[in-house]
Amino acid sequence: MTAPDPDRDPIELLAEEFLARQRRGERPEIEAYAAQRPELAAEIRDLFPMIQTLEDCKTDDATPAGKPDPAFARPERLGDLGLVREIGRGGMGIVYEAVQDSLGRRVAVKVLPHQTFFDTKKLERFRREARSVGALNHPNVVTVYSVGEQDGLHYLVMQLIEGASLDELIERIAKLMREQSDPSGGPGAAAADSTPDVLAQAMLSNDFRGVAAATTVVSGRLGPPQAGAPPGASTPAAQNLSETWPVDPKALGVGPPGGPPVSGRKTSARTTAGRNTAPSLPPAYWQTAARLTEQAALALAHAHAAGILHRDIKPANLLIDRAGDVRVTDFGLAKALEHDELSRTGELIGTLRYMAPEQLSGRVDARSDVYSLGLTLYELLCLKPAFSGATPSVLLQAITSSEPTRPRAIDPTIPRDLEAITLKAIAPAPEDRYATCNDFASDLRRFIEGRPIAVVPPGPAERLLKWRRRNPLVAGLSFAVLVLSLTTAVGLMGFLFAPAPPFAGMGPPEADRQEDPSRPGRRPPPPLRRPLDTGADPPGADARG
Repeated sequence: MTAPDPDRDPIELLAEEFLARQRRGERPEIEAYAAQRPELAAEIRDLFPMIQTLEDCKTDDATPAGKPDPAFARPERLGDLGLVREIGRGGMGIVYEAVQDSLGRRVAVKVLPHQTFFDTKKLERFRREARSVGALNHPNVVTVYSVGEQDGLHYLVMQLIEGASLDELIERIAKLMREQSDPSGGPGAAAADSTPDVLAQAMLSNDFRGVAAATTVVSGRLGPPQAGAPPGASTPAAQNLSETWPVDPKALGVGPPGGPPVSGRKTSARTTAGRNTAPSLPPAYWQTAARLTEQAALALAHAHAAGILHRDIKPANLLIDRAGDVRVTDFGLAKALEHDELSRTGELIGTLRYMAPEQLSGRVDARSDVYSLGLTLYELLCLKPAFSGATPSVLLQAITSSEPTRPRAIDPTIPRDLEAITLKAIAPAPEDRYATCNDFASDLRRFIEGRPIAVVPPGPAERLLKWRRRNPLVAGLSFAVLVLSLTTAVGLMGFLFAPAPPFAGMGPPEADRQEDPSRPGRRPPPPLRRPLDTGADPPGADARG
C-alpha cells in the first residue's frame, strides 16, 4: 500500500478518502470527518457536500439501481385497487392510474419497484412521504388517501390529478411560441393533440373554463366516432366543441399586439443579439404565471407551518389540473423540521438545477423552498431554466458563482413588478429573499390585483453591494485596480497641466534682458518722458543754481 504523500494538502487527502468510501457504497458522515479534524472542519463542511452531490449525480445517471426498472412488471391489482395504466415514473417510484373498487373512484398509486427495497433509506423516505403529505390538508397539495403493502410491494394511494406537470406545460408553451399554427388550416404545431396542449393554450389566455370539456374530447371519452366515419375522425361533440373552445394561438391573442397573425413557420430563439424577436407572450399569461406561483407558495406555507420542508420544488413537482389550479406533489424528499434523523448535516437531496446555494452545503430552511419556487417562476416567465450546464460541475459553478440573466433582458414585455418579485425570491443570500412563502404569495397577490408590491427593485448601488458581498476577492481586486488607475490618472493629469520650467540656454526673462541698441534689426528704446511741469522746482535745483 502506497504511503500518503506528506507534501499533499491534508484536505485533498481527506477528500480523496471520502470519495473512495462513497464509491464503495458507504455513506461516510461528513460531521465525523469534521470532528476528527477540527482545524479543517470549515473546509470539510464546504467541500465534502459538493463532492457528495457530484457523485450522487453520476450514480443516478450510471446505475440502474437508482431508477425504476424499465422491465418492472405492473401488478394487476393491489388490494382493492385495479391498476389501469402507467402515468409517470421517477427516482422514487412508478405512478399508475387505478380504480379503487371499494369507493368506485379513480386514484393515483405510487409503487416502489422491487430493487429499491434493498435501499432502506429510500424505503424510509417513501414511508415518510406518506406521513408528511397525509398530515397536510390544503387545496393545492395532492391528497394522500392511504398507504399499503402487498407481496413486498409498497404503495401510496393518492388523489388523481387530471392535467399535466408544469415542466411539460412550459415546454409546450415554448413550442407554441416557436411554431405557430398554419393559417391555411393545415395541422400545425398549435393543434390541441393532448391534454397538455389544451392546458398550455389555456395558460396563455388565463382562461380555463373550457379545459375540462376540451380534454375530455382529446382523451376520446365522449364516445366513438359515428358509424362509417374514417379513422381519426372526431366525434360530434368534439366538432361542436371546436367551435367554442379556442385551440389556436391566434384566437388566444398570441403574437405582437396589433401585429399580423403569426405564421406556422419556425421562428428563431426568443432573443437575438439581446432583442426580442419571437412573438410576445400575451399579457394574460403573466397573470397565469403569478396566480399559479401564488397557489404553490400558499401550499408550501401550509407545509412549513406543519414543520415540513419540501426541498425538491421544481416544475415537474407542480401539477396543473383542468381547472387551472396547482397541486404540489412528491413530498418524498420532505424534511421534517422537528424529526431530522434521516437528514444528516451536509446531506444533499433534490434536483441540482433548482437547489438554493445554501442547500449545496446541506443548510436548508423555508427560504430554500422560496428560492426553488422563485426559479420555477423564472422559468415560467422566460420559458427556459435560470441555470444550465452540460455537467453537474458546470451547473454547480453557475449556481454558486453567478446570477441568472434578468428576465426583462430576455423578454422586455415581462412586467417590471413581476421581475422584481422573481429576483427577490431567487436572491443568492437567504437573508435577501422573502422570509416566508406567505410573504412571497402576498406580493404576487398585489401584482395580480394591480396594487403596489412590497419589494423595492434594487438600484445600481444596492446591486453593486450585493455583488461585492458575494465576490469579496474579485471585488477587492477590482477596487485595488480602480484605485491604482485613479492614482495613475491623477498623476498623469498633474504632469500634463503643470507649468513648464525654463529651458537652459534660453536666457533670462524679457524683463531682465539687457537690450543692445546697436544691434541690427532693433529699434532704439523710446526716450524717457519728462515729468510734467507743475511749477515746482526740480530736485537738486538749489545745488545747480
